[in-house]
Amino acid sequence: MSQYDVAAGATLKSLNSLVAQLYALPKVRNGLFRGSVTRNLDGLGSVMVTYDVKTAPSFVLTPPTQVNWQASQRRDPSQPTPPPNTIQLVFSDLAGTATIADAPPLPAEGPVAVYGTVGSQAGKVNIEITAILIDESSFSEWDRAIVNLILIPELFKLSDGMIPAIVLPQLPTIGGLNFQPITIAVTAQGILLGTTLTGGGNTDLSGFQWPTPGLFALATLNPVNKLLANEVNGTHTEEDSSGPSEWTASGKITATDLKMVARIDGNTVRLDTDGTFSCYGALSGVGVGITKTALCPIATAVDAIADPSNWDKVISTFDLQYKPRPMPVPVTFKADAPAGTPLTQNVTATVPSNKLPNSIQIIVAPTWSGSVTGTVLTAAAAAFVDLISVIFGKLIIQDLVGAYASKSFSMPVSQMKETISIPGGPVTVSLAAAVGAALVPFGNNQLTQSLEVTIS
Repeated sequence: MSQYDVAAGATLKSLNSLVAQLYALPKVRNGLFRGSVTRNLDGLGSVMVTYDVKTAPSFVLTPPTQVNWQASQRRDPSQPTPPPNTIQLVFSDLAGTATIADAPPLPAEGPVAVYGTVGSQAGKVNIEITAILIDESSFSEWDRAIVNLILIPELFKLSDGMIPAIVLPQLPTIGGLNFQPITIAVTAQGILLGTTLTGGGNTDLSGFQWPTPGLFALATLNPVNKLLANEVNGTHTEEDSSGPSEWTASGKITATDLKMVARIDGNTVRLDTDGTFSCYGALSGVGVGITKTALCPIATAVDAIADPSNWDKVISTFDLQYKPRPMPVPVTFKADAPAGTPLTQNVTATVPSNKLPNSIQIIVAPTWSGSVTGTVLTAAAAAFVDLISVIFGKLIIQDLVGAYASKSFSMPVSQMKETISIPGGPVTVSLAAAVGAALVPFGNNQLTQSLEVTIS
């Protein structure tokens, strides 16, 4: 069974699509996949070799056979077997000519296999070209000399120039959480990388269930909830007031002992929020003071002597109750535009509305320091109940969700952007999430993010 907390990957189909997009660009087609070179070879003199990749190359995500590996021209001839995670890039139709001195060109055409190894360096996953195979079984001695001394070095240059443009998705970060070194898996379905939280056990990518996007990053809810558990703390206060000139209803809610846990409910992500919410309320104003005096002049006089600043107020303190408990607050996610140095792309969690969902019921039961009978006090007390609902919504949605659930999922766009130089001018390939709606629930414990290719 697989075990990971964050992952990223590219399917075979998406890799071949990226190569096809590059090949379709005229300046790449002419500047990278076609060329000529002239060399002086002992016994032959000046030899000019031209080459033309007639169709877009395609990946095969399995290592070559031992026979083919032994027959290939390897950068490290002492390597007896293909290194782990060796893959193939197949040029199914490479046409070429060899012109010796003033003799007519000698044409040839056939397949070429380029071998590369998927590895990581400084936390970034890439592909390193290791060998090239051309079937030389029917070649003459001069054919082999021309191919091995001229054509294959040029094909190494071609492959080295192209392979950085095969940009692979890199792992997202979750707040400031620390993760173990990257684990890489190459399967027939695609190239995958993943890791687990430090101290979270060994990463295991076997049995990985591939999401729908061809290029993607994903995270389980485990690091998201780890981040929330680390950061959701402290005391939060929200207050407000309302009312006409003759009275004012004021309220303040203080939140402590907070907990916030993300979970997936079908196609919705909910933040189950819980805590202790203490309320302070006051009904004040000229009308309140007059009503209070009319209802109980002696008590009002005593209040004025004992507490001059609050003699014209009716006050209540109580704990706000709610149900269900914890509160399931739905959130959606939005990908911001890439920004910053190094270039990153943050994903922000927001609630669909500035009000709490109707499914969350607030129970407000203030006990006032004095009577709230009479037109003015009754109106102020009724307004206070409505005001508390507004304040509570602000506290949950803006202060808590806004503070803790935003910008915790970040993609390293700078690591998913490469520029290659070719005779027709530089070509830049980058991966990023489309700005807007982001992070789709996958299964019952994962959020996936599709990545798009931009070539310029």
